Amino acid sequence: MSNDKEEQFRAYIEDRRIPCRYGTKCYQKNAIHLEKYKHPPTKETEKKRNTKHSEIRKKRKNKDNNEISNNFQKKKIKKEENKIINEDLHNVVITGENNTIKNNNIFCEVIKQSEDLSNTESMKNTNNLITIASLLDYDKVNIENDIILKEISNNAKIISHLFLTEMPEDFFQLYEFCKNICENDPLNALNHFHLQLVGPYDVFKKGFMNAKVENKEILLKHWRYYYDPPEFQTIIKDNNKDGLHFGYWRDDISKHPVFVAKNKAAINYIIEPVAENIFGTLDVYFEEKLKLATPFEKIRITMLHQKLKSFAKEKKITLEKKTANMQDREKKIVTRAFHKAGIVVPYNKKTQLGYRDLAITDNSVISPRYMM
Repeated sequence: MSNDKEEQFRAYIEDRRIPCRYGTKCYQKNAIHLEKYKHPPTKETEKKRNTKHSEIRKKRKNKDNNEISNNFQKKKIKKEENKIINEDLHNVVITGENNTIKNNNIFCEVIKQSEDLSNTESMKNTNNLITIASLLDYDKVNIENDIILKEISNNAKIISHLFLTEMPEDFFQLYEFCKNICENDPLNALNHFHLQLVGPYDVFKKGFMNAKVENKEILLKHWRYYYDPPEFQTIIKDNNKDGLHFGYWRDDISKHPVFVAKNKAAINYIIEPVAENIFGTLDVYFEEKLKLATPFEKIRITMLHQKLKSFAKEKKITLEKKTANMQDREKKIVTRAFHKAGIVVPYNKKTQLGYRDLAITDNSVISPRYMM
């Protein structure tokens, strides 16, 4: 027996597949049969077997290469989308180069897959933009200089004028807390925990008064995410890719917020009430962070969490999650709406009607523009 035949016979013996019952007389050409059963090593059958196995291996290799290529492309596309969502999730941004606040609908484009509007934005005539200081001056809001802007009492008046809302006390207390942590940059004092103060807090930024806007109305969309309804006002954002952000929820624009809620804009449109104030919200946030943190991270989170609790205790700020006011509101909800936070409309028991004032006049309502 030649060496080649000996090797073939040895390979046949060591082959763990089931022997074909027909042996050398097998005429099957089915690839599945040849792969499942082993056959005696005659020249013809060995040649056929090698050919079939070679074809099968080639097909598998091509299939694997295609899958790897497709997976790579999907990951690349996903990475680019995440980058876009992470960088441009909000609808209004402040550009550092020219201190201009402008619309940015990139996140909307990711969701709707609509055309790119960035070129249009870049072509806008900057001569039509005006500074925020000019807006305040035009509206006769007295502003002397940037030093005064750092004072909370003055900023409260500016925020109220620009954003048309009265901010609650805990809003300014959080700024005070962050300033104690990082005096030079309070808005990024929580950056180690991926949090940043945004929205109305931008008024505290140096040079904010020199930022340029198209008009006063654009500020009402400042840091408003794609699914955020008018009742929701963002004040803190998480720098992770899920688009987590926290904000005040107001059922009535003329009143203080009823609670602080959160939403993950890159995941869904659900707005989840967290606590009555921002300190209670951060208390929940740090508790959740501790569950997933590494031993090293736990030390830093615990230290800051303790500072937060001590500050809240000193200022007599409640950290209660489900307060009586929040529970009372639950009873007044007339519909959950798509965001699940619910809508509360003033209700008259005598007339059994609910009514909320519109932002337009009665004459505008009956004009042809608003008629069917």
